Amino acid sequence: MLSVSRGSQSTPSKGEGPPDDYLDDMAEGLLLFFNRFQWFEVKSEIEKTCGIKTEHLWSVDEIGQAWEIASSKEDPTRQQWACVITFEMMERFSFDEEAGDPSDSPADRSTKSHAKPMIQSRSDEKDEQEFGFHAVKRKQAADLSESTKALDGGFVSSSVIGVKIPLSEKFGREATSEQTGTVTSDYKLIDECPSGKEIRNKKAYVMSYDKSTKNAEWVYEVLNHETLVKNYVACCHFAKSLNIQGYDRGHLAAAANHRWCQEAYNDTFYRANMSPQDSKLNRGLWKALEYTCRDKINEIKIRNVHVYTGPILDSKSATQRSKVSTKVVPDYFYKVIIEENHDGTVSEPICYVISNDKSKIIDDIRSRKETNVPMHDFLRRYKTSVKDLENISGLSFCMWAVQIHRDEIRRVTWTGEDGRGESRSATVEVRISIPEKSALNVADDELAEYSQSLRLK
Repeated sequence: MLSVSRGSQSTPSKGEGPPDDYLDDMAEGLLLFFNRFQWFEVKSEIEKTCGIKTEHLWSVDEIGQAWEIASSKEDPTRQQWACVITFEMMERFSFDEEAGDPSDSPADRSTKSHAKPMIQSRSDEKDEQEFGFHAVKRKQAADLSESTKALDGGFVSSSVIGVKIPLSEKFGREATSEQTGTVTSDYKLIDECPSGKEIRNKKAYVMSYDKSTKNAEWVYEVLNHETLVKNYVACCHFAKSLNIQGYDRGHLAAAANHRWCQEAYNDTFYRANMSPQDSKLNRGLWKALEYTCRDKINEIKIRNVHVYTGPILDSKSATQRSKVSTKVVPDYFYKVIIEENHDGTVSEPICYVISNDKSKIIDDIRSRKETNVPMHDFLRRYKTSVKDLENISGLSFCMWAVQIHRDEIRRVTWTGEDGRGESRSATVEVRISIPEKSALNVADDELAEYSQSLRLK
């Protein structure tokens, strides 16, 4: 069995090498991971078996315990366990040891994540030079950041976690912007997309659409007191041609989120905003989750609630289910809820992932009835970290360790008519942070050129 220790690498016993069948098993397991096997079920199974709390990173002892159980398994789940454990080890080793134990609190896990590699070279204690590809990249980015700062005299904050929202895509040319003071916040909103296959912008939302699955990768909405006003709108329905046997035509951007004008409401009934969803999910847990998003805007501290919604598709089962309709039926649905506060701070993204499998949904409904847990509390079982969601969805909702140059307030006022033809409007103001050009989104080739220029000097 491999031993796990903080800040060190495990090696096979002296004179022994990994057997071919072990390497085959590991390769097969990794392929399963990248084919998006049932990641959440496997991780949940491990945590339940080993008594691991999901609020924080697995400790070294918990990783060792999980691996010990995995190595005793003989069935195919051994490979899946190994994949999950491997990625948890990578997460654990990515933390800065000097920052303390990230398992101390849920907030620590997010604010310290990816801040600095744990392993440092001991050959140069004076500079504490990091090594490894990502460490070199960080060092080059930091050097370039200092050079840029000296040139333009701009303000550069310490590293933050940038939460991507497609603001330019949503606001377009209608928005105005003004520079504002920079506030301290572990999270900052930055103007980026989680991915981008075919960006479509509507009155109510903006999305990335995947033509191969006929589903949106993600749909983004911004909710506030003005966009959630319940003006009169005429009824609208999905086209009958979108009927899918055995499934509801589930909204991604909820119709109830966009009643401020008729056009915004109608936009939610476009084919692209629909995804095949089990009826019990659509009319139960999912409806409650949509209500949770709207209800957050009633909290005094919150200015805007930014919401991502989308499906998660398994590459193998998707092919089988593509015969059901022109749209591939998702395995899961997710929501990412980002709270932007009036004081300029941004809260840690709240992520939910819920299965679209009828038998699992029925089991969950039965469980809730037996325990008589309020829906708000019951939804907590579907929470996951943004990092886990990124791993399973293939999307990128955050940029880790970003240097911020300045903040701006971007403002837009949308206009339209309600169902009676009366003029309506909704204003949205968003504080967006502008990263330094040298942040970690700088292309590798640019960093390489800069590194070469330093050597030439």
